[in-house]
Amino acid sequence: MTNKYQRPSRKKMLFLEVIVFFLSVGIVLGSVVLIWVSSFTLPDFNTIATRQLESTTKIYDRTGKILLYAFRQKIRRTAVKAEEISPNIVKATIAIEDDKFYEHSGISVRGIARAFYINLTSDRTQGGSTITQQVVKNALLTQDRTIERKIKEVILAIKLEQTMSKD
Repeated sequence: MTNKYQRPSRKKMLFLEVIVFFLSVGIVLGSVVLIWVSSFTLPDFNTIATRQLESTTKIYDRTGKILLYAFRQKIRRTAVKAEEISPNIVKATIAIEDDKFYEHSGISVRGIARAFYINLTSDRTQGGSTITQQVVKNALLTQDRTIERKIKEVILAIKLEQTMSKD
């Protein structure tokens, strides 16, 4: 009489034990990271739409011609309406900064992974942020290069893309 149910070989058992071990470690580490991320305090997201940018003070003559820009902390900025910006400037900025801008949902996993790899394996640093992430970083967060800031940036970039249009 043949035994219909054979015991798994030692190799198969060892393989299954290794898989179960790594799955367990992954679940524990994932839980720890989830608890850590949930303890973050995020800035008030609603302030992004009403944010006032610091601009340059301009001194005009009596005809309305600008005589002098008063610089503060190397800021030379003049606010303009979106309609006043050339569509070619918009297209060029998107092409240079984030060519997949209209295709992603706020973050580029590929861009982040590429930047992470280059930053680890070489002396140079490279950013992997989308335009949306840059907006969030400059409007709501600090310039600190920390994992915590990057995670906050990712969360807020996804939220921004869900609540506002690309344009």
